Amino acid sequence: MHLKKNSARQNPAAKKRKKESVLDWTFIKEVLPLYQKAAILTVKIGLAGIILSILIGLACAAVQNYRIPVISQLISVYIEISRNTPLLIQLFFIYYGLPKIGIRTNPEICGIAGLAPVSNLPLSLL
Repeated sequence: MHLKKNSARQNPAAKKRKKESVLDWTFIKEVLPLYQKAAILTVKIGLAGIILSILIGLACAAVQNYRIPVISQLISVYIEISRNTPLLIQLFFIYYGLPKIGIRTNPEICGIAGLAPVSNLPLSLL
């Protein structure tokens, strides 16, 4: 072990390898503002989805609690569809499927609309 320390001290190439960084810090400095914008957008979409899901969930729970005949059955179908399809499939349907039938929105609205049905299921089952 003592020999390895001495050989590193005597070999200038070994010193250079130790000082050399694997990361390109200039690239990280360039893209860091993009990550900050993406984080803010993610928080905004998440909060909007949570607020929308609370409103939808409370409305669904109230309709099921008062047992309004036709609407209660529609809410039950909505809950079963939301519960039994994966989130990714719902997001694909909203983002790619709705424009096929003429409903065009921006990606942020699609994200909020995709998060709301999944998040409100516990509230609508009250």
